[in-house]
Amino acid sequence: MIYQNLIFDLDGTLVDSLPGIHTSMQAAIDQVLPGEVMPEMRQVVGPPLLQMFQKMWPELSQEKLEKLVIFFREDYDRRGFLKTERYPHVIEVLSALKQEGYHLYLLTNKPKIPTELILKHLGLDHFFIDQISPDSLNPAFTEKAEGLRHLVKHYGMDLKQSVMIGDSSDDALAAKEVGMKFIAAEYGYGEVLKKSEFSGEAKIQNIMQLVDRVCN
Repeated sequence: MIYQNLIFDLDGTLVDSLPGIHTSMQAAIDQVLPGEVMPEMRQVVGPPLLQMFQKMWPELSQEKLEKLVIFFREDYDRRGFLKTERYPHVIEVLSALKQEGYHLYLLTNKPKIPTELILKHLGLDHFFIDQISPDSLNPAFTEKAEGLRHLVKHYGMDLKQSVMIGDSSDDALAAKEVGMKFIAAEYGYGEVLKKSEFSGEAKIQNIMQLVDRVCN
């Protein structure tokens, strides 16, 4: 066993949340920016919602950005999350890792309520020792590295036996700042390995490859 603690990102790593995000995004646009064409979302999914909207509409006022966040969350927590899908073999892989004695954790930029709704809806809620969202902590974290530091400190993790698994540069940067190894989920949204500073990181093309990556 190379690692003991496996810290997973959610969107783009364990689940495909784009269908639900797309639905709720359109609902928010219809309310705040009627007639606006929705930008390409795949490359901006990952950061906190306000940051995501700022990337999509850098010219918008803070007031309209905040309204987009409000309408998006109202729709997403009511119906959008139901369109989230597990990536193939996620249940099998998490089950196998847990049975082998690995300690599994979840660290996401998604707020606590939709995270819990998604995990329960997809049957993933029982795999993790802890699941951390920005608003799980007080004060809420604004950078993923803060959430990762909390997990390390709270559970007394040995950094040499811990690894972050995610698809975005946000995940990779959090691991780097904390001093933890990182495994890039190339099948996700973030295309993290296209950034030269992370190009040398370990990678997987599908979740099944994770078993070999952490065991050998």
